[in-house]
Amino acid sequence: MKTLIFEGAGWDKAEHNGVGNCRIRTRIRNNDGRVIYLEMGGTKFSGKVIPSWAKDFDFIGRIDSCFYDDAKWDKRSNHSKDLAKFEREHFEYTKENILAFVNEKLNCSFDTMEVINKGLYVHGTEDPLCDCSKPGYIPFKEIEIHISELKDVKSINTPNTAKYKINWHYVKKLPGLKEWIEARWEQEQKRFKNYNYYAVFRWNDKGIITDLAVTAKEPDFVHMGFAAEDIQIIIDAVKKSNVSEQVAV
Repeated sequence: MKTLIFEGAGWDKAEHNGVGNCRIRTRIRNNDGRVIYLEMGGTKFSGKVIPSWAKDFDFIGRIDSCFYDDAKWDKRSNHSKDLAKFEREHFEYTKENILAFVNEKLNCSFDTMEVINKGLYVHGTEDPLCDCSKPGYIPFKEIEIHISELKDVKSINTPNTAKYKINWHYVKKLPGLKEWIEARWEQEQKRFKNYNYYAVFRWNDKGIITDLAVTAKEPDFVHMGFAAEDIQIIIDAVKKSNVSEQVAV
């Protein structure tokens, strides 16, 4: 029998529905061997003003953090592209619902759940607190792209940081940015076409890219960070933006 184990990280007397604590956190190894950090809590609204998304629940479960802990990029930012959507999930805060969320959303197969309120500290170890991995799983391999991929592109440099021009033609199609742009007012979108855009890369002493954002010289445009999975997409956009014949916008 595989048990989903949480550290009780809040006040154990704020106990509802048999969960054992109002704030819990864990590090899981899922069926495929991926390590996930998960932190959640329960809230009860009182009074006349209750958010619309909370009206169907008594004690509401919310996901505070959910990211891959075995990916250096994700761990640094506490954000994973594939898991961030779950931080908008809400459900009745019960053991049954928590177990179902972990198994169905995070690709796990735990049978039971337990909250330990004393003697357990997630951040005191790098190891998973619980494991449901299948035998013979392939360990996660870091996405590592060297900054030399852009050696032929002119940049504005500071130590371990480089800023590269990137064309609006590509900016408006980038994951995340596309949705942000389309949500702005029409007049804003018209202005954006004439802005000056940059992709900003940072890397470690080995030249491996560790951080990436796209921004504009103009201050009313978002400064958006990207996941490791998007590095190559943006590198390709930078290269295409800096050829001698610019793509027409």
